[in-house]
Amino acid sequence: MDGLVFAQVAKVDTGDTAWMMTATALVLLMTPALGLFYAGLVRAKNSLNTFMMSISAIAIAPDSRARR
Repeated sequence: MDGLVFAQVAKVDTGDTAWMMTATALVLLMTPALGLFYAGLVRAKNSLNTFMMSISAIAIAPDSRARR
């Protein structure tokens, strides 16, 4: 039995989990604000399109991780 190496059970760290949830909430708050900022940089007729391109990042980002 000396040659066997047993895998250690991974434990969930609550601090890491809390930080990931906080960072995710900040990104979700930042995305619409960035869309409003970009919409202010373009002409009025293009502002909705520019804002929606920023918002569509929220819809695309979760899908890219699910396919791994």
